[in-house]
Amino acid sequence: MIQGPVAANGTATRVTVQEAGPYKVDFGISPAKAVVGATHVSIRLVGISNDTLVTDATVNLWATGPAGSASLGPIPARQLYSPEYYETSVPFDMPGDWTVRGEIASPLGQAEFTVPLAVRKGGTEINGILVAAVAVALLALGIWTYDRIRGKKGGRARKKS
Repeated sequence: MIQGPVAANGTATRVTVQEAGPYKVDFGISPAKAVVGATHVSIRLVGISNDTLVTDATVNLWATGPAGSASLGPIPARQLYSPEYYETSVPFDMPGDWTVRGEIASPLGQAEFTVPLAVRKGGTEINGILVAAVAVALLALGIWTYDRIRGKKGGRARKKS
């Protein structure tokens, strides 16, 4: 699995680059790991024979997940923000191993591709770095407040003398 940033509507994490028929398919997602709810998908197509962007394709996605999940699709991927990228959101309904299947049709021809994704629960995980940063900020605020209170008490005692 190839990972790295892919410029699209914001930044997507590249999941795979693969050849499918006459196309090189660059498939990315946001957030960086697929999550239950809506995972944004960004697809960039390049014609293999001429190494040029394909901006006149029809792209549809289907997703099949673990037992008990809903089969999704067709979900059209459209050029929402840039002619370079076909984008959509896939509403995964449960965590587990999913397969996203895409169908492409353009004057270059038709092709299919598949991408396996491990979908996890979204929105409930707390980033450890964020927790540590908040803890440090609260500790600093506590020390600052303590010093201010102690300083005022010391100042009053001096005034009485």
